[in-house]
Amino acid sequence: MSRKTENAKSRQSKTHISPVNGFRSRSARIVRRLNPVLALALAPGFAFAATVPVHATIDNTATASGTYGEQMVQTDAATLNLDVEPAKASLSVSSVGVLDVTGGGESDAADGGDTVSLSVTVTNSGNVTVRNVHPADAAFLANGETGTGSLAAFEPASAVIEPGGSQLFTALYTLSADDVYRAAGTEGGITASIGASGAVAAGAVNAEAVAAKVDVDANPRLEIRKDAAIAKGDGNTGEDLEAGDLVTYTYTVTNTGNVAINGITITDEHEGTALASSEVTNSSEGPFDETKSVDDPLGVSADESVNGTWDVLGAGGAVTFTFKHVVTQAEFEAQ
Repeated sequence: MSRKTENAKSRQSKTHISPVNGFRSRSARIVRRLNPVLALALAPGFAFAATVPVHATIDNTATASGTYGEQMVQTDAATLNLDVEPAKASLSVSSVGVLDVTGGGESDAADGGDTVSLSVTVTNSGNVTVRNVHPADAAFLANGETGTGSLAAFEPASAVIEPGGSQLFTALYTLSADDVYRAAGTEGGITASIGASGAVAAGAVNAEAVAAKVDVDANPRLEIRKDAAIAKGDGNTGEDLEAGDLVTYTYTVTNTGNVAINGITITDEHEGTALASSEVTNSSEGPFDETKSVDDPLGVSADESVNGTWDVLGAGGAVTFTFKHVVTQAEFEAQ
């Protein structure tokens, strides 16, 4: 064999070990033969499930090939094993509640039938897609007591949220009268706690519930109704009042607001003279008698003694005062 032929064979058998450009593997290598035509083939072809086990890798295998005349030149495979971060399925929730006072009987103040508009934003704070995401574990408190209103279905019912994405869910909570009576006048009187739930390949994903607080403004309000019953005095026969007739006045006071009212009294003007229920002491014409006529829903109405003053009248309750008066001759002649 000539020296020229040996040199040619020697050039064909030389190899050069170099890292693959763009890869960080510690062991990657490409065997490149001297050739005017060079092709690089990269075939990743990988896939992984939503939940990736710890120490999982993405494997990439590359080869290089070319021709020398009629001869095909092929390298050995160079493989990269890239570590994959463990899958993290995580959801977070934020929520806001807004009170609408136009749904109940009063259009300018909170009462039963009004609604709280809930906006719940669920965010995928993990690194895998979470499916069937929906608000969950909704709970409502009215000044610390379990709410007795009703929650409508959330819209949309569920969603698929990709990593970094968010979905807004909305619903209405209708307040009961008891909810309003408990919460009115208390800062953050209505508390709506709502979490979220979803699913990945490994199972359920739950987000801790967060609270949205809603103020319910106090609406102190009373209404009064006055009635009279006449008992004819001795010898009186007229259809209308005469001196000596007994008039029994009744005053029904109803708490039509949404908070309890303290110290209920009656002031009634008779022929220019003001009679205060808490001050009438004449046994023949007082004192004003007071009795509870309608229970309030929360049962807070209370009165310690019959003294012309009702101590506490709960929202939705009513009390009736009674006062008896004999028509005097002066009153009769003054007409």
